[in-house]
Parts: sequence; structure tokens; C-alpha cells
Amino acid sequence: MELRLPSFQEVQDYMELRLPSFQENKSNIKEEILKEIVFYSLLKNWAEKNSIFLSKTLLAKEERLLFAKNKKKLKALKVFKLYTNLKQALLKELEKKTPDPSISQQKSFYTKNKAQFIEPAQCQLQQILVGNKKLAQSLHSRIKDGESFSALNKIYSLKENPGWVKKGLWALFDKACFEEEKSLSSVLKSPYGWHIFLRTGKKADRQKSFSESQKEVLKILKKQSLPLQLKNWLKEESLKTPFFKDKKLLDQIKIQYKRNVL
Repeated sequence: MELRLPSFQEVQDYMELRLPSFQENKSNIKEEILKEIVFYSLLKNWAEKNSIFLSKTLLAKEERLLFAKNKKKLKALKVFKLYTNLKQALLKELEKKTPDPSISQQKSFYTKNKAQFIEPAQCQLQQILVGNKKLAQSLHSRIKDGESFSALNKIYSLKENPGWVKKGLWALFDKACFEEEKSLSSVLKSPYGWHIFLRTGKKADRQKSFSESQKEVLKILKKQSLPLQLKNWLKEESLKTPFFKDKKLLDQIKIQYKRNVL
């Protein structure tokens, strides 16, 4: 899809759909719309300069319905989605170029936010998964009577053992790991069939050390600095790019005031 700059009216329509209170809360609507267009222009120049082309644009169902309800063209929505994707590509590039914060800054952030760096509880599971409830109940009885879980697992199970799983990964695992008292679970149903789990190991929540958390700390700190990096990028690119400024032309642009009912 060819990357083009959206028109003034398209930007106004898009901002109104995103922000229903846009017209009510903005006293400088024209300036806000022009800021968006300038940003898209800089982004377009950056994409062309770096040979970045995005051909596919996925539209969310809610967005399509919103545009259709308000009689807006999907072509315009696709343009805005392309710019959203380009912005994400730019942010990734800015993140790569962002220098790492100092070790003291990293440690300070870790100390203040230790709760973010807790390894959740885990348990180790074996399973027997079958497609028939009666068979699952029969196998469950046989295990309770003393037959080997591992032997029956090799014969009947449609899937491999889950192994170590973290709390919160799947509600069914949580039930077998943390809710049921016995190591042998009851017969549990899922979209895949009927499960019998055997819990063979368990670990409680654990506070990760700074060294274990350092990569995650770096990632968080770099993401936190992105708004400032983007602001600096916009400033630098604006100085490089000549923009036509004509107050008379700006005054002639008409704004259609209307209240959207969404």
C-alpha cells in the first residue's frame, strides 16, 4: 500500500473517533491536527530514507465497525494504521540506540521496584490426556489402586508431560498445582480432552536477585526513556525539514464542529 499523508479532514475525523471529547476539550484544534500531520510527514521521510516499507495492515474489528458506523472510509483508517506501525518501528530503532543507564541507576530502580522481579510459584507436572471421560475415570481409579502413573502415561496420553509450569500460565495447571491438596489431581476437563495430573515437584514464589533481573531492568528503563527519545527525535527532524508556514492559510482552514455519538 502506498504511504501517503492524510488530509486535514481525515486527521480531524480520526482524532474525533479516537477521542470523542476532542472538539470539546481542545481550544487549538487546528494546531493539534497540524502537529499530527507534521509528525506523519517526518515519519514518512524517515521511512523512505531508511527504506522501510510496510505492505500489510491489520484492522481490528472494533475499528472497522467504528469507521463504518460513522461513515468513514476504511482507506483512511489503513493509512493511519500504517503510520502506527511505522511509529512502532521507529521506537524500536530509538530503543536500540538508547545508551544503557548506569549500574547505579539500574540497581536503584531494582531496589525500589523489587515486587516486579519475583519469580512466580512453580510446580512440576506429569499428565495423562485422553479424549474420553470414561477412559479418564477408569485410568484415575487404576492409578489410585496402585498402577504406575508413568506406565499408563506412556500407553494412553495424547500429549507429553507439561514439566515445570509457572503459576498463572493456565487455570487448569493452577488447579492441579496449587488448588488441589493431593499430588494426584481429579479428572479435569479442557478443550483438549480429559486430564489427570500428577504433581511431582513444587517451588514457592522467589525474589530474583539483581543479576537475574538486570536484563529486564534494562528493558524497562529503556522503554521508560522512549517518550523523551521520541521528543528529541521530533525536535531534530523538525530542524532538518523545512515546513511551509502560512498563518493566512491556516486561518482559512475550516473546522467542522460536530458531536459524535458513539
